[in-house]
Amino acid sequence: MRKILILPTGDEVFSGIILDTNSPKIMAKILEDYPAAQITRATPLKDRQAEILNALQIGVEAGNDLIITIGGSGGGGKYSHSLAPDYTHEAILQLAPDAARISIFGYNGHLWSKIVVGKVEQTLIITLPGPQVEALAGLSAGIEKIQAGNDVQRICQAMASAVLAQYPRGGHCQCS
Repeated sequence: MRKILILPTGDEVFSGIILDTNSPKIMAKILEDYPAAQITRATPLKDRQAEILNALQIGVEAGNDLIITIGGSGGGGKYSHSLAPDYTHEAILQLAPDAARISIFGYNGHLWSKIVVGKVEQTLIITLPGPQVEALAGLSAGIEKIQAGNDVQRICQAMASAVLAQYPRGGHCQCS
């Protein structure tokens, strides 16, 4: 991986209600595994499918080897009308309809998340959930499978398993 784009998402991150502490940690992890990587962190995006899709398309056109989205994978609006809907996985699936995807259902804590791993041209796109412990676990598992030359399905399965392992009371995964 020589060129990597990080796309933090979420109205709460965009507006500054929540500080993006994930991007620096993710950059540090990437540099451990790919010390020569050129990493770009985009300005946080609102939870708007068209904005996320546009940023993904620009990232692919720019020749990124890997695009990592952070947040927008938990279904917010599914569980509370006070939370914004999450569109990251829908935007990725619009761009890469054959992407691997696994839904994670927890028994407490983060109740639902969707991990999506797709490829568009030469660009691999992965989602990471917003909670930092989950994001870092998913990234570590994903990098391990990427380095081993695995396909998107195996990368997705490893990431989902790693994220699920962070759920305090467990849960289960379901391919969708």
